[in-house]
Amino acid sequence: FTSVSGVQSRDGEGGHSLIASNNTLKPAPGTGLSPKKSSKNDNFMEKARSTLTTEIKTGSIQVSTEARGIVLALAGDTFFKSGSTDLEEGAINTLSKVAELLRNLPNPIAVEGHSDTTAVSKGDLINSNLMLSAARAVTVTEALELLDVPKERLSATGFGDAKPARPNDTPEGRAYNRRVEILIRFDAEN
Repeated sequence: FTSVSGVQSRDGEGGHSLIASNNTLKPAPGTGLSPKKSSKNDNFMEKARSTLTTEIKTGSIQVSTEARGIVLALAGDTFFKSGSTDLEEGAINTLSKVAELLRNLPNPIAVEGHSDTTAVSKGDLINSNLMLSAARAVTVTEALELLDVPKERLSATGFGDAKPARPNDTPEGRAYNRRVEILIRFDAEN
């Protein structure tokens, strides 16, 4: 035998196995870990940066690439008042630009809400960071649907304070963690 593997090496086979092979191991399908660079991703990134130049410069949107796809991170404080699930005035103009980018893509789009660790005021209809982040994700998803992004490609999830992008020990870190991410899954087969 020439290798021990915990990675799927042939279609239909997985788990740990002893195999005689000189082949390079490849990531399992659907993991988004393909080393192949996609010109589709590059074209989308270029178009997104061009379309959202002002929003990127002002910090209301950040555009990045991750293994799971391209992420448009909307700054929570720009799009929502503290503790609110209602879009700020002017947010729909930015979401219109985002919708134009997304409308004709065939890819699944996941809208993910996040919060900082600051407790939500008790007695409100929204009584936890998880509920706040989920409601904000739904608000953005519904806005995108109203802006003609096909609803069958949209999903909304709230993570509360479970997935901070920065430490919550500074005002800047907490502000950054109050965000809604729009994930365009370019790793999916279409």
